[in-house]
Amino acid sequence: MTTRIIFLILLMASFRSHGQQTVNHQLIARNLGEKAMHDGVVLRTFGFAQSFSEHPPIPGPTLYANEGDSVVLDLFNVSQGAPHTIHLHGLDVNQENDGVPHLSFEVHHMDHGYYYFVAPHPGTYFYHCHVVSTIHVQAGMYGV
Repeated sequence: MTTRIIFLILLMASFRSHGQQTVNHQLIARNLGEKAMHDGVVLRTFGFAQSFSEHPPIPGPTLYANEGDSVVLDLFNVSQGAPHTIHLHGLDVNQENDGVPHLSFEVHHMDHGYYYFVAPHPGTYFYHCHVVSTIHVQAGMYGV
C-alpha cells in the first residue's frame, strides 16, 4: 500500500512539473547574401539561425516548447542592415513582446532583444520579422 501511494505521488509530481520549465531559444538574424532568381532579378536574403556555425535554413529553425513552459527567446541581430523583431502569430503575448515595430522594441545591429512569454496551448505557430515584413518575410525571415 505504501509503495502504491509513493508511486502515485511521484506520478502526480511528474505530471505537474511537465510543461512548467523555462525553455531558452536563440535566433541569430543574419544576411544570407544575394540570390539570383530565375528571371535574373537579384534579391538580398536574410535568415534566422540558432548558432554562428549554422547556415540559416529557410524557413527558420523550429522552436519547441510544452504547454505551460516559460519561453525566453533571445534575438541577436548580426545582419548588418535593418533592425529586426520577432512577431509570434497565434500567441496572445503582451504588447512589449509582440514584435510590432513602434509598439514594441526593435533589435538593431549587434544588439540582443529578449522576448518572454508562456506557451499557452498546444499548436503550430508562425513567427517572422515584422520590420518591413513584406520584404523581410519574402527574404527568408520566418519560421515555426
